[in-house]
Amino acid sequence: MAERLEQGQVSMNVASPRVPSVLIVGVISAWLSLSVGFGTNSSFSQQPDKPVKFGGTFDELKPVQQKLVRDWYQHFNQIMGKDLDPEVAYGELPYSTRTTFEAVTNAAMNTKLTDDSGHSLGKAIDLVGLVETVRGEVPKTSGDVQFRIYVVLVPGAVDLLERSVEFKRGRDNTHFHVDYPVNYRLDGTPSLQFSITEDGQRADIDVDYKSSSFPKLFFDGHLRASNSDVRPGDNYQTHVSRWQGFSNWWRNLFGLPIIHKSGSDTPPEEKPMFPPNPRVSDHEDLAVAVEDFLSSWLIKQEPLEALPYYGATSFACISDLEPDAPTTDMAPFRILRDMKEINQLLGKIKSLEDAVEAIDPGNSQLKPIKNPHAKLFALNRIPDELVEDLECRYSAESIALKHKESLKDHFAASMKLKSPHWKGLDLFQVWAKQEGYWKIVAFHLQPFADHTTVPDSTSRQPRERAHQPLSVDPGLVVSVERFMNEWFLQKDQDGAMEFFSKKSYDCVGLFDDASQSPITNRTEAVERLRQDLGKISDFAEKPAALKDAITAAEPWTEDLHLITHDQQDAYALISYSDYHAEQLECRHRKEGREYHGKKPRKHGGYFAVSFQLKKTGERPPVVTIVWAKEKKAWKIVSFDIEMN
Repeated sequence: MAERLEQGQVSMNVASPRVPSVLIVGVISAWLSLSVGFGTNSSFSQQPDKPVKFGGTFDELKPVQQKLVRDWYQHFNQIMGKDLDPEVAYGELPYSTRTTFEAVTNAAMNTKLTDDSGHSLGKAIDLVGLVETVRGEVPKTSGDVQFRIYVVLVPGAVDLLERSVEFKRGRDNTHFHVDYPVNYRLDGTPSLQFSITEDGQRADIDVDYKSSSFPKLFFDGHLRASNSDVRPGDNYQTHVSRWQGFSNWWRNLFGLPIIHKSGSDTPPEEKPMFPPNPRVSDHEDLAVAVEDFLSSWLIKQEPLEALPYYGATSFACISDLEPDAPTTDMAPFRILRDMKEINQLLGKIKSLEDAVEAIDPGNSQLKPIKNPHAKLFALNRIPDELVEDLECRYSAESIALKHKESLKDHFAASMKLKSPHWKGLDLFQVWAKQEGYWKIVAFHLQPFADHTTVPDSTSRQPRERAHQPLSVDPGLVVSVERFMNEWFLQKDQDGAMEFFSKKSYDCVGLFDDASQSPITNRTEAVERLRQDLGKISDFAEKPAALKDAITAAEPWTEDLHLITHDQQDAYALISYSDYHAEQLECRHRKEGREYHGKKPRKHGGYFAVSFQLKKTGERPPVVTIVWAKEKKAWKIVSFDIEMN
């Protein structure tokens, strides 16, 4: 096992974007669950005899990746007048920044480009001339601006994508990937996506790990940031199933030579008796509880005494880190196992000063509180608006659930775990009162990564859109409102179906996955469409008004003109150009045709409605419904779901 760990050949699960990849009971649990037995069945073959080498460093990058990093920092240094050493600075970037850079470039390095005749056009990485910045996890932003790299393309890059049989030109981005409308995706899942500026000079490149079918994609968070983050769930396994040569170093941060004796990865049948409650109640100060937790674990080396400080809600952090675990019921065993292994690594500790030291949690919104152990750990009050972001989630579906407990009185304890064998490990714990005791309700590493340290030479200004005073047929506005009301408020799917043109039936099934039966005739298409409309409106429950169920999704593209109307909080009404409408034509999309229309882009024949479901959380898919006149009546001629 030690050899396999060193060679990066052990398959490991990855962490949730909400639960960064390495933490006190998380980083260890992922790889120990594969390599170390529980309790007396596990041991270290030896203590490390030299400092442990962390993963994610510059010297572990492939030569082409190293060149991109050097050029990136050289470009940034020239612009900003800095003198950053790329080999040092790269290792100090946030974990999510490094995993993003390495995942995207690994995919591009392993993606070959060939033309219709089978002749090589190089590799996708050859299209990248210069990295301008890398966006890892960026809290409070949408998924389409996280976990991607922004680059300058080499001359002729778009032509190579156009000629390649591996990449397909999709519809232009109109709601996501702002300023990067031209869209090329690699066939299959996972998919490498190039979103390119109209002049063909720059690109936003990311990997999509999810492939959701309609209408499931509304409910499973396809557009959550985790769609492009290699760490959560089975995204790493999905990645290496297509692109080899990428080690998940973030799940084996210490790189320790661990060997188990029994060969068993499962806990023994006899479970240890856990103390029912922590020793410190909520009548005492939080600092007392945190100090007792650390002392019980690190000084006394009695993890069983420290374990009760983990509240049930914190077990979801383990579930996110080990998604293949059968239930979160085994989380206490995994936590206990990992605490024991940390004790073995640290050895006998005389005082907490030898094991931990306080660190700044790195967020100005946190409010420091008095703490007699300020040298050991920092304590901060967490504002209500940040609490939900720091929770761990049991499943993607829980994103739609309301937080049932009070959001008040949550605190952060942040510290660094010290050892002569490795660079300090930052620990971030969320504490709150539960059932009369202080409990750890979540735990993380780098929850507030400092993204100001990431070199960024991109130049993008925020856009503001204004509603256009366009003249529009009042009959269109009436038809659209009737359709939306019948769909979401009255839940009259038969009434809503009356607005669909026969042309639109070819759009049914375009988002199906392999598990769904193909549409073979028009009758099946009509029935499937009716069912899907019902599933979406049922998911929205029973809103009192449209704006309670959906929210307008305004395009950033300047040549799609917004029209003022009474329901513009619920949905956007847009004057669509012929160019954009033809991209969404159902028959062409069903036949797999790629649309490469050019300007000019005429208006007047097509209009569109675009919105997002409110209940899905984060940034859900955008529904676009295109309308045109047929025999003097306004009809839906096509529809689409735009994903990041």
